[in-house]
Amino acid sequence: MTALRHVTPTRVAALAATAAVASAGAPALIGFYIAMVVVAVMLGAAYAAYLEVVDEPAEWTVFELATCAVAALLTVAGTSLRFPAVVAGSTPAVAIKLAWLALAVAGTAAVASIVREHGEEIWSMRTAGIDRVTRRI
Repeated sequence: MTALRHVTPTRVAALAATAAVASAGAPALIGFYIAMVVVAVMLGAAYAAYLEVVDEPAEWTVFELATCAVAALLTVAGTSLRFPAVVAGSTPAVAIKLAWLALAVAGTAAVASIVREHGEEIWSMRTAGIDRVTRRI
């Protein structure tokens, strides 16, 4: 059960956003299909974040909900722009930019989640490193 504690909606959204960015390099139809799957994953992550807010309303859970929702909306917008271009066999540049923006939002939230979870460990490593350097001086 402890392994599932590390799976948070923001981390799932960051992985999905990475797949959305990677789909830009695929052919238009395959990229569109991948983007549709990513939209479903992103909306699922936003829904999971919403359920966390309902269970435990706190600042952090609201932050996770907001970032997942924004990343999901950016991905939906990019995917909807891809649809007409599938017939032409191209991917619009703005859809790729929206995928990168969704990755920036979800990735930043995932990094914040990791820092929040492991903050004390990171701080103790920093302190130990400073102590090691000052002992040498």
